[in-house]
Amino acid sequence: MKPQILIVCVNYNSYDALYGYLDSIYEALDSCDKFDIIVKIADNSTDVKNFEYNKCLSFEVCKFNNIGYLGAAQSIINGLSDIDKYKYVIISNVDLSIPKDFFQQLAEKEYDDNVAWIAPRILSMKENKNRNPKIIKRLSKKRISILQLFYKFPILNKIYEKFFYTRRQVSKQDFPSGNIYAGHGSFILLSNIFFTNYNKIEYPIFMFGEEIFLAELIRMKQLTVFYDSSLTIYDHDHISTAKMRKDFYYQCNYRAVSYLKRTFYE
Repeated sequence: MKPQILIVCVNYNSYDALYGYLDSIYEALDSCDKFDIIVKIADNSTDVKNFEYNKCLSFEVCKFNNIGYLGAAQSIINGLSDIDKYKYVIISNVDLSIPKDFFQQLAEKEYDDNVAWIAPRILSMKENKNRNPKIIKRLSKKRISILQLFYKFPILNKIYEKFFYTRRQVSKQDFPSGNIYAGHGSFILLSNIFFTNYNKIEYPIFMFGEEIFLAELIRMKQLTVFYDSSLTIYDHDHISTAKMRKDFYYQCNYRAVSYLKRTFYE
C-alpha cells in the first residue's frame, strides 16, 4: 500500500485559483506513483458556486460558513479519527501551484524522525521572492509586543512595510536548508510525527498567527521545523486576503498576536 498524503486546502471565493491548484496537484501526481493523494477542500466561500472537477483525483468538498483559514482546515482534520495514518498532511491556500516533480522529490526525502513540519521554498510570483523561512528564530516577548502595537496602530505597520519589508525579504533568497522556527502559512507540510503528538489542532483565532501557533506546539514537544530549499511551491499571492477590508485585516492580526502572547509568552 502506498503512503498517503492528505491535502486540506482552504478556498474563499477563489474558484478559478482552486481549479488551477488542483490541476497542478493532478499533474504532479501523474508524474509520481509513490503516493496516494487525497484532497479535501474546505470551502469558506460566501459566494458559493457549484464545484465540479472531472480529472481523476480523489477529492471532497466540505462547506463552511467562513470560519477562518486554520479554523476550516482543523475542522476537517479534527473530524478524522485516523489522521495519523497519513505520511504527510498539507494545509494550504488555493492560490498556489505545485511543480510536476514535487511529489517525486518528496518521495526521495528522508527527514529526521523529529521533523514535524517541512517548509519548502514558496516563491511569490508577484514579488519574485521566497516567502520561507517565515521565521528563523523564536520571537522574543518584546518582539511579540511590538507586533501587537503594529496591528493596534496600523500606521506603524505601514511604515515598516514601506521601509523594511523588502530589505528583509531579499535576505531569504539563498537561505540554506536547516532547522528554523516556523514556515510560511500558505503551504504547511506536516509529517506524521506531528499528528502522533497532536491528533487535533485547536486554534481559536479566525485568521493569522497560524505559523507561530503550530511552531509553538512543535517546540513544546521538542520537535523541529525543517526548511528544505530543494522543494519549491509557487504562490500566486494573497488572492483571499487581498479581498479583506484593511481595518478587519488589522483587527484579525491584533487578536491573533494577543492570543499568541497570552498563551505562549505569559
